[in-house]
Amino acid sequence: MRFSIFLTLACLVSFSAISSEDYRCASSAQDSFYIDMVCDEMAIGIPIKTGLSQEPELTGQRLDEIIWILLEEPYKSDDSMFIKHVRKHSLIHKQDRDGDTVLSIAALNGQTAVIDYLVKNGIEIDRTNKLGDTVFDHAIKLDDKVKLTLLHHGANINHTGADGRTPLINAVLSDDLAAVRFLLTQGADIDHIDNSGGSALLYAAYLGNREMVNSLVESGAKANASKDSKPL
Repeated sequence: MRFSIFLTLACLVSFSAISSEDYRCASSAQDSFYIDMVCDEMAIGIPIKTGLSQEPELTGQRLDEIIWILLEEPYKSDDSMFIKHVRKHSLIHKQDRDGDTVLSIAALNGQTAVIDYLVKNGIEIDRTNKLGDTVFDHAIKLDDKVKLTLLHHGANINHTGADGRTPLINAVLSDDLAAVRFLLTQGADIDHIDNSGGSALLYAAYLGNREMVNSLVESGAKANASKDSKPL
């Protein structure tokens, strides 16, 4: 008899300890964080374990900070740390408020091994941001090794942004002769006309960059490619 009473008390103490840890009377049966039960004519819930719940969706400024911190040390000099950060926060398909992705960061950092990893794991090489630009549209900001890596993975060298301009025209307008020459060797469309009716040669002439004009002409640029304006 004593043993039975002792066992009953032990069970009650055990249940009380578990209850204080695992249960809570909720103010509403619709409490989204609890599985509803009945407790003294009130709603009681079993808290969903933290380990089983999903991490809140990254949005806004918090997402921006988590993405753009990758421009800082030690991420930019340690590929494995960069990749670990991307995995931890599931950043492969995330875009910041401007529509840019971690691919932009890796490209700006010159991390070709990270670019390889991102592409292998499903990132879109020509995904556009909110301005309609791809990473390669800003080739002037990237070193040649990065540009070659992006092209190797299928980046469109002649992608046109919202203004109809290609990476080649952007390079000309930035007065970047090295980028222009690189793009010409990789087969960029030399006579593409943008939404304003301008071509690479037209803009080079407008800027008065004789070396750039010579490079374009020697590569086969047509002086009359644009119907509205002529380089002369």
